[in-house]
Amino acid sequence: MSNHVHAQQAPPDQPLLDTTPYGSGKDDSITDTTESAAITQHTITINGTKISYTARAGHLVTTDMLSAHPVAKIFYVSFTANGAAPATRPVTFFYNGGPGSSAVFLLLGSFGPRRIKTDMPHFTPPAPYSLEDNPNSLLDLTDLVFIDPVGTGYSAAIAPGKNGDFWGVDEDARSIKQFIKRYLTAFNRWNSPKFLFGESYGTPRTCVLTWLLHEDGVDLNGIVLQSSILDYSQVGNTIGLLPTLAADAWFHKKVTVSPPPTDLPSFMTTGAGDLAAAMALNPYLKVFSANGYYDAVTPFFQTILNFESMPLVDSHAQANLTVRNYPSGHMIYLDNDSRTAMKADLAQFYQSTRPELVEKAHLNRSRGVRRFSRTPY
Repeated sequence: MSNHVHAQQAPPDQPLLDTTPYGSGKDDSITDTTESAAITQHTITINGTKISYTARAGHLVTTDMLSAHPVAKIFYVSFTANGAAPATRPVTFFYNGGPGSSAVFLLLGSFGPRRIKTDMPHFTPPAPYSLEDNPNSLLDLTDLVFIDPVGTGYSAAIAPGKNGDFWGVDEDARSIKQFIKRYLTAFNRWNSPKFLFGESYGTPRTCVLTWLLHEDGVDLNGIVLQSSILDYSQVGNTIGLLPTLAADAWFHKKVTVSPPPTDLPSFMTTGAGDLAAAMALNPYLKVFSANGYYDAVTPFFQTILNFESMPLVDSHAQANLTVRNYPSGHMIYLDNDSRTAMKADLAQFYQSTRPELVEKAHLNRSRGVRRFSRTPY
């Protein structure tokens, strides 16, 4: 894949006025089934490369798999590089957790071309907030599509259905699957490398979604799991939480061990079924897992324990899993240094999915087995 995008004459911006009320209640729905978007043109410089890109904020309509009737109108915000060939340009679909959360936190805080300026780890002052160009944006590596699940943001069920019809593990994943397929069709991206990026509850959604997409003939090149909660039976597990409490003590200079640890990563290293099935069936599927050392909601060590107990017996599939941890909290990207480090790691991750490198890796594995990488940062 090429990171250089040639500049071209940008079309004029296309504003949009949408007066539809999108309710977030269980029984809410809408009747409008139009697909439209506000479209604007922008430029950003990332790592010395100027990229012209198109931003879209709008809706796509998903249909029932059996009747083909419209069932949901799903809101998205996308950033796509201009002049790039779809077959060589990856596309990544982002969604937050909750469940019940729109993609606004990822959209305005993580790897989009613009983000809200924060003062992490210190308290960010109240409004007015300011937007700034994001030098850590992933737009130099992939197009970005941020999705609001049904009942969040500006997404809603279409009557006679209701939002509550989509509020289940499988129902939720199926609706996102239908959106992705609709997006691939609407924008001619079926031949693009495809990635998922889920945060918090978005990580178990990703596990289910990866399998459902595979069943529909859509195999992914990679997935990113940030702040994973892959096994709800282990929520509150003291063994998984203990290293996070130790990290918190290190941050507040309350560690009493002697000699004191010189740095957080060395101190810490002394401390999901649908996903396993998808990884076993698709030997080219790469998985990147990111957690924050200070995250007590989805503790990093519990994520490692979940991966180590995952029923994944194929050694080649195990080698496709990379785990990285950062000195940050649940929303890793809010810390500037952690976001920069994660961007560097993700750049290597996306690079590793290039076809020629994947084939080389498979050849190397045939000569020797290695387990997944869990080197902390």
